[in-house]
Order: sequence, then C-alpha cells, then structure tokens
Amino acid sequence: MNNHIAPRSAAFASSTMLNLLQTGLDRLTAGCCSNDNGFNHALVPLETKKEFVSYVASQYGLETLLKIAIGVETLLDTPTGNALLYQSSPTSLIHKWQRLEKYIHSNHFIDCDFTDTYVKIRHRSRTSVQPSCAEDLAVLGVLCALLHQVTGKPVSLSPTPHAQTAIFSYPSLKVSTPLAPCQGQYWFIHWSLPDKTTKTKRDSTFAPTGGCIKEQTKAAMVKLGLLDINIIKVAKWLALSTRSLQRRLKEKNTNFAVLLQQVRVQRASQMLLSNNTSFAEVGFVCGFSDQAHFSRIFKKWTGMSPKQYTHINID
Repeated sequence: MNNHIAPRSAAFASSTMLNLLQTGLDRLTAGCCSNDNGFNHALVPLETKKEFVSYVASQYGLETLLKIAIGVETLLDTPTGNALLYQSSPTSLIHKWQRLEKYIHSNHFIDCDFTDTYVKIRHRSRTSVQPSCAEDLAVLGVLCALLHQVTGKPVSLSPTPHAQTAIFSYPSLKVSTPLAPCQGQYWFIHWSLPDKTTKTKRDSTFAPTGGCIKEQTKAAMVKLGLLDINIIKVAKWLALSTRSLQRRLKEKNTNFAVLLQQVRVQRASQMLLSNNTSFAEVGFVCGFSDQAHFSRIFKKWTGMSPKQYTHINID
C-alpha cells in the first residue's frame, strides 16, 4: 500500500488577483458567495488560484470568469493600481502588466503583439503544464477592465483580429455567445483610442524652477512615476533637452542612473516601513525589473536586504 502523498507545488500566484476576482464574484452574486477568508498574504499557492477559478467555472460558467473583472475597482487606489494606470497607454499598460507578472506569478505570463487598436495575447506557462481555460479567461477579463480604465471607452475580447467577432465587452459585461472550453489559444483585446482633446498638465504644486538640478530631477522622477521612468520623460518635464539635462547633472558630479537608483531605494524604504505593503508590491511600484534586482540594488545602497530593513520598524 502506497501512502505517499505528493507535496503541493512551491509555485505561487498573486493574492491581489484572487481578492480582486473574489470581490467581483461577490458583486455579481449579490454577496451570496462572500467569504471572510480573504487572501492576506502577498502570494498564495498556485493551486489555490486554480481551485478558485475552477470553482467559479463549474458553479457559474466560464463567462463569469470574464465578468468578475469588475472587482478591478479594488485595485485602483492601491500602489500597484496607481503604478499600472498612471499616464498609461494601452501598450504601456500591457508592458507594465508583464513586469508585474515577474513579481506575482512563478509560472504564468502573457505573450503579446500590438497594433494601434488591439493586442494579440496568449497566456502561457514556463512549465509543461499550461494555464487552464478558466485561468486564461480570468486574466483576460482583468486586462479588459484595466484597458477600459486607461482608454475610458468600451473594450472587447475576441478570438480573431476582427472586433465584430467579439465574445465579451467591458464594462457592459455582455457575453455574445456561450463560451466553450478553450486552452492555449490566441485572444485579441480591442479598444478605441482615447480622445486627444486634453494633454497631461503639470501639477501646479510642482515647480521645476525651484532647487538645484539634482533635486528637480528627483522630484520629477517621483511625480512622473518610477515604474517606467526614463531620462527622456524627465527632461521633457523639466523643459530641457536630454543632452542639457545630462550635462547639468554631470556638472553636479552625478548622472541620471545614479539619481534614479537613489530615488527608487528611498521610495522603497518608505514603503517597506508601511506594514501593509508586500515586498513584491514595493519592488514593482518602485520600478525594479524583478525581485532579484530589487534586493540587489536595495542592499547596495542600504547594506541590508529588504527583509532585514523591515526589522528596523519592529520593537
């Protein structure tokens, strides 16, 4: 008799994503499925996510996995939500999502190809076990909801490059045809470009003429968001050419890359001392490429790992 029980995989997924989906399900079912067992840790076992989306699919149908993306509202005022959406275009939003995946999911990721009005997406795994259809639809629904936040216009999901073949639209939550099980196929998310009637304005509280160029540059980095900041954006914000900004920083015996590391580490240290912020969220929001990069740069500047640093705030 074999009593061996295979251990649960060490693979992980995001609790933020699960809480978002749970909130959406609660809203759709008027709270009938509400549970008090929220996912309180930054990461949860991948099996937990699989079990949840499988439950939703079996009890409420595959189309519900698209609709529960209405729970995305819980993400909007969080550091992660702000980083994803701030000054984002549809393309930059998807690129930010791909960076976020490196922090919140050990196995799954999306491959993308872009046009001006749609993105071709395939949800994939780094292992031989590919995401289920239910997992695909859950991610696709959330991406539709986020793209709606960016464009302010309806977003649709279709199995072809043609928008008229859409099977789901957001925010109407309309599903045009019963969904059949699918796995590993390409999907197309369509959007309309946002109106260009207004341009992004500088915040009146930020005065680029005050302080030295180093402080102006650091203030601009913070204002513009650390997730996808670069010298071109900062120079434009400061009404300088890129070359002029580089020259003026050199006169102060520094450069853009050094200042950016300083600002990222400073912001990360502030967030780490907030007890409700996970390491993954801090690293993503502050613009580090992945967890290893975050830990390496943070230790370079502080002499401590992020985990060691948090102990400063423990009595």
